[in-house]
Amino acid sequence: AEAGLDLGTGSLALRIVRLKGMVNTGKISAEQHERELKRLLRVRAFGCPGNCQLVKDTIETAGWTCNVCERDLSPAEIVWSCPDCDWDGCKACLEQAQKEEREAASRREEDEDEGQTGAVA
Repeated sequence: AEAGLDLGTGSLALRIVRLKGMVNTGKISAEQHERELKRLLRVRAFGCPGNCQLVKDTIETAGWTCNVCERDLSPAEIVWSCPDCDWDGCKACLEQAQKEEREAASRREEDEDEGQTGAVA
């Protein structure tokens, strides 16, 4: 599986700017830029804007909303939260993000396999 480029730490926006700088200076190709950008955006589909470690929690009171699907969450529902960024994601959105990541990983493996079969030794 592809690990991705080392874009350092910081917000998603900062890493995207660094990525754009790499393509603008010729350090990576336009194709590499596109692949890495898609990887960054896919990985961030579920998570807080600060790229913090999420904490699994159980909602105890009403008034919570999933930041991904914007659904009102119910007490006793499982949620993944970032207290620092005031970000919460529901179980259904996490499961959808994991499913999409598995599908994307499978497509990457298929693409890599196709690239190896077409290679000339």
